Amino acid sequence: PIPPGDIEETAKYAYNWQTAFEDTKGHKSHLIVSLMRGGQDQIKRFKIFTKVLCSLLRTTNAISVYKGTQSLLLPKDYYLKEAKLISGGYLPLNLWIYFGLRVTDNGNSGYTYGLKEFNKTEIEIVDSCRRLEDIRGFLFNIAYYMLEYNVTFQDGQTIGDSEEEKIPIRFSKGKFVQGDTFKFAY
Repeated sequence: PIPPGDIEETAKYAYNWQTAFEDTKGHKSHLIVSLMRGGQDQIKRFKIFTKVLCSLLRTTNAISVYKGTQSLLLPKDYYLKEAKLISGGYLPLNLWIYFGLRVTDNGNSGYTYGLKEFNKTEIEIVDSCRRLEDIRGFLFNIAYYMLEYNVTFQDGQTIGDSEEEKIPIRFSKGKFVQGDTFKFAY
């Protein structure tokens, strides 16, 4: 089995699986599936990796997928449902990237774990007055945009849905993520 401390810690943040802690408590074994570095583009490689995991989920009595690097613990049915969207050209970011949310005394915040797997810089929103659902949606859309169009931001740029909307982007030390991140003043 995976060391209990690893699963317990990640289960606390499994917002897509409210009973993760209880459901994984008695697990007896696990499979390790690795995605090795190679010459192919990362999105293509992650799509193949997702399909391999789906095959394993369908042919074993596995209950979940645990991706420690991204702090993801996803139940089997959720993983399979989300992965089906690949066939329509959709990038299943919820299977590849953790979108963390935090409430602090200064406001609501959000961050990503997993963009670095695609050679991108992690992104954060710090101390926003926006709702957590809006922050998560914004982070998801920005991450999707970054991967779909191979976008790399620069410190001082702005982004928005219209000519009038200009959300500043700053590059600095991460608040919720190790290393430097792009922060969106959303």
